Amino acid sequence: MKLATQFRLFLRRHRKKVIITSICTALLALIAGYTVWSMNTWKEYKVVREKWQSSLQKSVDTALALPATNHEERSRKMTKFKGVSSDITSAKESLCTIPSLLSWQLFIDGVKREKQVCDQQIETADSFSLKMQKTITYLENEQYLTKLIISSVVSQDKLTEASWDSQPATWQVTGDAVKKMSVEAEFTPVKNNAVELTQSIQSAWKAVIDAHKAKDKSKYLEAQAKLAQSYDALPQLAVKSTQQFETIAKALQAAYQKAFSTATS
Repeated sequence: MKLATQFRLFLRRHRKKVIITSICTALLALIAGYTVWSMNTWKEYKVVREKWQSSLQKSVDTALALPATNHEERSRKMTKFKGVSSDITSAKESLCTIPSLLSWQLFIDGVKREKQVCDQQIETADSFSLKMQKTITYLENEQYLTKLIISSVVSQDKLTEASWDSQPATWQVTGDAVKKMSVEAEFTPVKNNAVELTQSIQSAWKAVIDAHKAKDKSKYLEAQAKLAQSYDALPQLAVKSTQQFETIAKALQAAYQKAFSTATS
């Protein structure tokens, strides 16, 4: 009891010193903890950025390496490009974000440099993404046009003489849908070619039907030959689109070289 009483007296006499010492100890522990957390956070900040940059380049390399010689291959390529674009969009929102408790440290050269590198990489990736979006839009237009044409051609499988009269209207609808497509300059030649072909098929069908109803064999055979020629020309759409795609693919490759060969690591 005596010792306890003496201890209480000691605390009363040295209360201020004890409180100050406790506060100082707590502050030192807090500062030490903040310092360790700060160092680890900035280290992780750099690691995450570098991993993202490496992963992004691998994804882009994979997408660019995919073949694109036909509709199915370009469809897969488009899907891959969309994935890359989504990754870049997500990174813009979070990759370079700094915790509020660390933002004051941006006056430090090393910290400031790390933030600048991250921002630069995001900006470079975003610029490449805009170029890539042109390719995605082109492939979307191609996919839509292919769907329009194929749906009209497939309807021929169940075609009978009694249903010939529906064909001019079918190709009129297809042609109107093609005309309404909003496309960029790179796809315009393909669109124009498609409009011409649908109009050619529509006109050929009208000629076949008119000659058939008139029982004019000569005109019927002539119209039938023109109709066959119009259908035979449809594959040229794919050829034209492939040629146009090669041009836009070269532009994307040039954008890739600019974005990733000069990117700051």
